[in-house]
Amino acid sequence: MLTQLALTRIASFIDGQIVSGDFRIGSTTYPANLRRSILDGTTIRKQIYLTQNDPYGTVDRARLLTSDGQVFAERTDTKEHEHGKGLLLEFRITVEEV
Repeated sequence: MLTQLALTRIASFIDGQIVSGDFRIGSTTYPANLRRSILDGTTIRKQIYLTQNDPYGTVDRARLLTSDGQVFAERTDTKEHEHGKGLLLEFRITVEEV
């Protein structure tokens, strides 16, 4: 059985691996900076925020990327980024032993 210390250190390691993101509207993928990274015990929350200046339309994919550009996590639920508005996309990862 893993201790709480082990789970927390694994979560911290995962948090450090994710450094940027991207999102796709139509057939074009755009780079995205992480807005916020929150590490709370064994839960990691990574947020990508699309500003009113970013391209708008239906976001059909968002990804979290490592420093070498590898995909660490992906979500494919669709969200509408409306003209003149921001859009927050959050990834939530919880480390637990099963």
